[in-house]
Amino acid sequence: MEFIGEISDKDIGLEEVSIFNNKYSLRKAARGLVFSEEGKIALMNVSNLGYYKLPGGGIDEGESVFDAFKREILEEVGAQIKEIKELGLFIEIKNIHNFIQFSYCFSSKIDGDLKDLELTEKEEGAGFKLEFYDVGEALDLIKNNLPKDDGLKFQRLRDISILGFFINKKGGLY
Repeated sequence: MEFIGEISDKDIGLEEVSIFNNKYSLRKAARGLVFSEEGKIALMNVSNLGYYKLPGGGIDEGESVFDAFKREILEEVGAQIKEIKELGLFIEIKNIHNFIQFSYCFSSKIDGDLKDLELTEKEEGAGFKLEFYDVGEALDLIKNNLPKDDGLKFQRLRDISILGFFINKKGGLY
């Protein structure tokens, strides 16, 4: 899998802490771009918290990254997917929280009709709403998120990097 990039505390304005002084928890996630038949990508509008994000989430124990991506898209987008392609790996090193996340990133197309979303209670409470945008429009929406929460700052930079990588690599076309 190709390397997309990484971010750490200093990228969001926090003091950098040596990774050798801490014990880290590791989280693996699968996320990415899901295209509609019209060529627009799925974006989660987290309306109660005022930000946008790419769909995806954590990989369950014993689950492959590929299966996790399909499951997360079914839950958050309500879609079966086809033509799944690897984009790359993105790493978040959150020293201040002793946390590292590996995001395995993909692109895909919706296969069939959309079904009801299967959101967690936390996602419902945050006001997750599925919306579709042109890739450039989606990038602008995420860039214009200016969260105060450090975790959301990481998420914002991660999603900007993933979309930017896709645009540069693919010319913005699936």
